[in-house]
Amino acid sequence: MANFFEQQNRIDKEGERDRVVKLAESVYIIACQQTPDLVQLKNKLNQLIEFLCSPEGRTHENCCTVDRYFSCKEDWPNCIENLPQDLYEILFDIGGTLHDAIQNPKIAANFYSLPEQLRERIRKINI
Repeated sequence: MANFFEQQNRIDKEGERDRVVKLAESVYIIACQQTPDLVQLKNKLNQLIEFLCSPEGRTHENCCTVDRYFSCKEDWPNCIENLPQDLYEILFDIGGTLHDAIQNPKIAANFYSLPEQLRERIRKINI
């Protein structure tokens, strides 16, 4: 039987996973609208990446969850193909190499897909 600390750790991780999925979902919903609000999309994307940059959010599990969330959506490439190029590239990279950010950071860094690199790329977007 798991002790209290193990149970609490599991609950905390599930709470983080729920939070990161909700943040990812908010980006997905806006990005896949017929005419997405680009300011709102940038803001939601920034919230997601800020969480992944935070001490509690910057985990292998969270980065993999977000990567899988986007890369496993069958309609994802079609949803984002008409977005401005800079947003498209960031969203594409999130579903491509973000999963390497913690355990293989050199790979993620090579594709500018570390959470901190993604945050910087988002900041440079002019909408």
